[in-house]
This record gives sequence, structure tokens and C-alpha cells, in this order.
Amino acid sequence: MESITLEKPRNDWAKCLYILIDSYTAGTNMLSVLNNYERNFWKFQSRVSDLLKWHSEFKLAKASIPFESKLTGKHGWYTQYTPICSKAYLINLYNKINKLGLYRSHKPKNTEK
Repeated sequence: MESITLEKPRNDWAKCLYILIDSYTAGTNMLSVLNNYERNFWKFQSRVSDLLKWHSEFKLAKASIPFESKLTGKHGWYTQYTPICSKAYLINLYNKINKLGLYRSHKPKNTEK
């Protein structure tokens, strides 16, 4: 298994990609993000949505997993996110977004003047 060292995330979109790269094969969900990575990263799902909107090659498999509350007995669902694009693509996208941010990383280069 190869070990990849990534720079420290500089923005929330890079942080989101960092988590998805780290949990590449198993995927992740909000509970594991809050428990294992950062307790206050409530915007994880919003950042995933932004990445899907702005980068068309960024692909995720979303699985809705049912659960039952032990306290109230109510049923609900949570979403498991698993990347289906290549890990090399995710790492390149992470480096680009970590350096430029989400919006500037997406801007097409204007070659015509």
C-alpha cells in the first residue's frame, strides 16, 4: 500500500477532498467526519455538493443508509459518500483547490484575446 503525503488543507473544499482521499475505499459519512476528522466541520455535505457542481469529473457514489434512533425509536437516513473517480484525479484536484480555491480552480483559461 502506497503512502501519500498531502499538504495541510487551506480551505473547506480542500478539507473535504482530504477526507474523501483518506477514506477512499470505505467512503465516509457525516458521523465519521465529525468523530474522526473535525468536530465542527458541519459544512462537509455542502462542500461535497459544491465540488460536484463545479467539477464535472468529480464523481461520488451516494448510498442512503437507514438507522433507528435508540433514544426516540424514530427512523432516519444518512448518506455514505464513496469516490468513484480515480485517486490520482482526486489528489490532483486536491492540490489545485488547496492552492487556488474552488472557484479559481474551475475558471477556464482564456487563450484567445
